[in-house]
Amino acid sequence: MALGISDILEIARISQYIAQNDIDKGDLFGARVSPLTPKVLYVTRKSIEYIYDLDPSNDDLRLTANYLYSLCRGYNLKARGILSESGGGSVSPINHETAPSPIQFNVSGSTLVTTGSTCLLYTSPSPRD
Repeated sequence: MALGISDILEIARISQYIAQNDIDKGDLFGARVSPLTPKVLYVTRKSIEYIYDLDPSNDDLRLTANYLYSLCRGYNLKARGILSESGGGSVSPINHETAPSPIQFNVSGSTLVTTGSTCLLYTSPSPRD
């Protein structure tokens, strides 16, 4: 399936950001990609966008767009995946109608809480004692 020139421009735009993220990760984990890749993608993409805006039927436009796509290297597949996603996630609504029921417990002679009390006060020995 042949990609349209506008599709290649979108893929290049996303690939530029992915390449920059890859370089930023390389600052922590060692060099991963040429630091000039995002700049080369930007300059080439802007040139093709300029020509595309002037004359979308230019004969050389398809060749230069294919060159731009080849510059995207491995980022083009990730960029196409980002383009094909249908959006972000969703948030499940919270039901505020019912309050959580309180925890019921019985105090008897076999528990640590004395009969009739509502809480247990635990004191630990001080390290200074």
